[in-house]
Amino acid sequence: AYGTQPQQPLSYVPPGWSEWCALQGNSRFYNYVLSVNGIEEKHGEDYATDYLTDLLANRSVAFLRKALSSSSKRPVLTVVHTPAPHRPAQPAPQYMVSFTDRKAPRTPSWNVIGHDKHRWLSTLEPMNGTTIEYSDHVWRRRLRSLPSVDDLVARIFATVASAPEDAMDRTVFVYSSDHGYHSGQWGVAYCKM
Repeated sequence: AYGTQPQQPLSYVPPGWSEWCALQGNSRFYNYVLSVNGIEEKHGEDYATDYLTDLLANRSVAFLRKALSSSSKRPVLTVVHTPAPHRPAQPAPQYMVSFTDRKAPRTPSWNVIGHDKHRWLSTLEPMNGTTIEYSDHVWRRRLRSLPSVDDLVARIFATVASAPEDAMDRTVFVYSSDHGYHSGQWGVAYCKM
């Protein structure tokens, strides 16, 4: 909800950050607003300048090049969060037709109604053909949005690896994600609940 609440407008930069670039709201790939050091920056639909995962890669690399080029051995922290693979999970154009044969994983709980689960799950009906097809479609879009994240990670890694002196020896990479996502499990076509 960053930038959408009166107590945290886009002009708000949390204490401790020397550089700040944050998405207003959540899960956008195009047509979004950023707070760049507290200044509103609007973006549209041009892949070359606006696709958020690539923009985050470009800005992170620029920040790291500058920070790691100094003769100082002061610690540098870069935190990069992408909306991928959250919905709408918009892939970059070059990945738009990847994973065409993939389907949501058919795990043991896939399309099984959890009568012994909490009330919401226990009252669902099994997914029908249309819902299954849509669940697979969402799964493919999520997969298609992830190669751009791989590209981002590779570029950041290469930037640190090519930095002067012993930057790579002094660097710790932490790669994480948030909690899981239903893709047909317990009959839930797509959902984080």
